[in-house]
Amino acid sequence: MIQDLWDRVYEANPYGDAGLWIAGMLLVHAGVHFAYQSGIWVMELLGLGQQYLIPRAKHQLPTFALQVKCVIETSIMVSCVIPVLAYYSLPLFYKLDFSQQLPTIWQFLQGFALCYICDETIFYWVHRVLHHPKLYKHMHKKHHEFVATMAMSSMYAHPIEVLIGILLPSMGAALLFKMHFVTLMAWLLFHSFEKAESHAGYVFPIQSCYRNVSKRDHHHVESRGCYGSMFMIWDKVMGTDALYLRSSHAKL
Repeated sequence: MIQDLWDRVYEANPYGDAGLWIAGMLLVHAGVHFAYQSGIWVMELLGLGQQYLIPRAKHQLPTFALQVKCVIETSIMVSCVIPVLAYYSLPLFYKLDFSQQLPTIWQFLQGFALCYICDETIFYWVHRVLHHPKLYKHMHKKHHEFVATMAMSSMYAHPIEVLIGILLPSMGAALLFKMHFVTLMAWLLFHSFEKAESHAGYVFPIQSCYRNVSKRDHHHVESRGCYGSMFMIWDKVMGTDALYLRSSHAKL
């Protein structure tokens, strides 16, 4: 069934590999962030799920002006800048397989795992370097304008940070290893969803299993520690989650 669906998409595409590439990048970045943030706004308008909202001090809440600025800048980034970057960077991803034949389950899982490992590793070390005092004020400070984050603030960052701190970690595996285009898109869809939900400020029951939301919120409150991506394995290895483990966030 999945192969049949991909066959129809593949055969209906008149723009070749570049068309699939740009459409995919729009879907996994703009589509996910708009959909998740819109869902949160609807939920808040209806007064639903407030029991899962992380407690915020009044001074931590973003101003309306900052939220508007975030939505505008992030919309431009995910809808315009990233697709243009994707178009011109396609030759770098020469290992990507755009063929009509989908990967086997094993090939898919192997590629997905490589994407996760690369993201977890590259993101941790780049993020930690960006917190160096000599770099922080010039680049990463923009992302930390949000103490209490919102879903779209996951992509609210200096353009260079978006490139080296978000896109490079999440897509680095596709530069290094051969994998199918669909595998990378599935990973990026999952990755964008995780970034949006970890910044949304809600700890839903299922999220308590891996605590990425409470760790991300702790990082924005303290502006140190918990530098990793989803499971923050490198934080455990390097001991940079020690402050979090002693905090009230660890109980969320």
